[in-house]
Amino acid sequence: MEERDMHYAGVLNTRKRSVAQIGVTVEPVSDAPDDVADAELCQAFFERDSIEDELYDLLDAIGKGYSVAEILWDMSEGQWMPERLEWRLPQWFDFDRTSGRQLMLRDEAGGWEELAPYKFVCHTSAAKSGLPIRGGLARIAAWGWLFKSYTVKDWVRFAEAYGMPIRIGKFEPGASEKDLQALWTAVANVVPDMAAIIPASMEIEFEGETSVQGRSEIYKDLVGYIDYQLSSFVLGQTRPADAGARRA
Repeated sequence: MEERDMHYAGVLNTRKRSVAQIGVTVEPVSDAPDDVADAELCQAFFERDSIEDELYDLLDAIGKGYSVAEILWDMSEGQWMPERLEWRLPQWFDFDRTSGRQLMLRDEAGGWEELAPYKFVCHTSAAKSGLPIRGGLARIAAWGWLFKSYTVKDWVRFAEAYGMPIRIGKFEPGASEKDLQALWTAVANVVPDMAAIIPASMEIEFEGETSVQGRSEIYKDLVGYIDYQLSSFVLGQTRPADAGARRA
C-alpha cells in the first residue's frame, strides 16, 4: 500500500518522522554514581547519528501493527555494547497461536521459535483495541486504499479516452467474419492512428461526447474524499494541503 499510494505513504511518513526526530533524554534513577554512569551510557547510544533512522524503522509498527529490529552487538574488545539496530522483514515473524501476543521467529525448518533474549527490539502499535496483529493502521486503511485504486484506474481510463468520439461501425447483414474483423480493427484504431481503411460497403460514424465534465468530476471527488479520510485517520487531523480539497 505504501508503495502504490503516494498520499497514504505521505501521511504515514509524516507521522513516523514526527516521532523519530524527537530527541531522547535518559535520566538517572538516582544520584548514585552507578546510576549516573548507566544513564550516560544509554544517552550515548541515543545520540548516535543513525538513531533517527532506527527509530523510524521501528515506527513501521504504526502501519503494520508490529516492527522488529535486531540488536547487533559490538564485542570487538570483549565488551557487549549495542552497535546498531537492524530492521528485519515482518515476514520473518508471527504471533503465537495461543495468546496471539508473543512474537515468534521463523526457523530454517519453516517452524517457529521464541525470540532469543537480548537479541531483538520489538515495537507494537495499536490503532484500536484487540490483538496486535489486527492493530496496524494499514488494516483499517485498506478499504479506502482498495476503493481508491479502482477509482483511479477508472479515472485513468476515462482520461485516456477523454475527447475521443464514440466510433460506430456499420456493416451489411451479409458481411463475412473477415469483413467484421476489418471493420472492428478500423473502428478501434481510427482515432489514435487518425487513419483507417474499410470496405466500401461499410460505414463508420462519429458520435460526439456530451456531459463529460460532470462525469470526470465524480472520480476527482471520490479520490479527494478518500484522501481526506486517510489523512484524518492516520494523522488524527487533515493536513493544511487538504483544506482546499474538493469534498464529495
